[in-house]
Amino acid sequence: MLDKLLKIKGEYEETAAKLGDPSVVADQKKYRELAKKESRLRPIVELIRKYEAVCKRLAEAEAILDAESDHDLITMA
Repeated sequence: MLDKLLKIKGEYEETAAKLGDPSVVADQKKYRELAKKESRLRPIVELIRKYEAVCKRLAEAEAILDAESDHDLITMA
């Protein structure tokens, strides 16, 4: 599943980069196609980024719990 999410994120970033290309801007048909694709992928990528942030925070909290060295930190986590 993560591979699929990363593929979507990469596709979005590639599409967004192409939108800044002067040759694409000059080709209005291609620009509109890419703009629609970018618009469709944007909300998905925003959720992917939120998911990545939650996973990072979870890993940090688990690392704190695994440390078991500071009771106050464990309670706070």
